[in-house]
Amino acid sequence: MGSLWGIAILTLFALCFTDVITTAFILSHGGYEMNPVMIPIVTVPVLHVLLKWFVVMFITVIAAVSERLIPRSGMLILCVIIGWYIMVVGHNTTVLLNYFNAV
Repeated sequence: MGSLWGIAILTLFALCFTDVITTAFILSHGGYEMNPVMIPIVTVPVLHVLLKWFVVMFITVIAAVSERLIPRSGMLILCVIIGWYIMVVGHNTTVLLNYFNAV
């Protein structure tokens, strides 16, 4: 595991943090959380950040174990999760752009 792993993990942390920030902003301006499991969590920003960071750590451990068992599988896991979070942050950004265009 080299610098590419570090970049992937930092990217995942950054995307999760951006998700938390954009979600909090949307909620503070009248938006709502669409995931019913996350509703009680997103209302407490510190809990939201801690949960997201725990998830990133969990994914990182699973990816590292997978990488040892099957070469390149761990990086594939990280890339898929990064792709997912790019879509999440993209959605949040679209919601925010629509909000600012309506104001």
